[in-house]
Amino acid sequence: MRIIYASCLISKKKNKELFENNTYTGFQVQKFHQLLCHGFAFNKCDIQILSALPVTRKNCNKIFIKKDYEKEGSIFFNYLTVINLPILKNIFIILAAMIEMFKLAKCKDNVFLMADCLNQSVSFGAVIVSKILGIKSVGIITDLPDFLSDKGKNSFNNMIIKMFNNYVLLTDEMNDYIVENITHKNKPYIVIEGSVDYTILNETTYEKYEKKVCMYTGTLAKIYGIEYLVKGFIKANVLNSELHIYGDGDFKNELIDLCKKNSNIKYFGTKPNEYIVEEQKKATLLINPRPS
Repeated sequence: MRIIYASCLISKKKNKELFENNTYTGFQVQKFHQLLCHGFAFNKCDIQILSALPVTRKNCNKIFIKKDYEKEGSIFFNYLTVINLPILKNIFIILAAMIEMFKLAKCKDNVFLMADCLNQSVSFGAVIVSKILGIKSVGIITDLPDFLSDKGKNSFNNMIIKMFNNYVLLTDEMNDYIVENITHKNKPYIVIEGSVDYTILNETTYEKYEKKVCMYTGTLAKIYGIEYLVKGFIKANVLNSELHIYGDGDFKNELIDLCKKNSNIKYFGTKPNEYIVEEQKKATLLINPRPS
């Protein structure tokens, strides 16, 4: 079985190549897709990553990044050409995704498309071709668009979601919302509540912090509930506890001010994924405050 996986997933080598001297905050997204793809590969699936490189003018100085291919283990990465300029970049990725999708799917039997619906350009280009070729598609939805951005972007994202045959969701409540507000009909879905990195299953003991450490890693955007998390932690006033936060976003400056006033809240900026994983092992509780 061949799975064409449309997302922003990149290899460890490509990550170092693009972001060694720049700030990239999407490590949690990379980890999510990485675990899914490694799971498919472990079960002998032919995994072809259709990757829209997660570059912006903020985190990458390159204007033009040419198409590239790479193999990491048994996973194949098909990196789309990127013109790193607003609007033009999205249009070009849609077209490039369509072309590459045709190449990967046209002459193969038992092909499926899986795509990150929130990565609009690559998922839109890929799902259009899946419709043309009659390939079954699975949309991965980790957040509801209506809670994330402005109305115009939401409408486009919701249109993309409607084009998929099946879904991977994080909660049953997400499906209820999608049926009521987006698709207006039931489609098959599966809930993935958690994922496991099988490469570290043999690690049974971890050195823990002496204090009870709650940890959040991700985008510091108020829309994701980070403000409620921090202020709720302050109000709870739990003895012998700390809140450790990693990431970047619009709540950053306010968070820094709150850290100055509350010694048990610590902000560490952005760190490589390998560092984050080691810190997560030492924490007492990992928190995701997102409302969806």
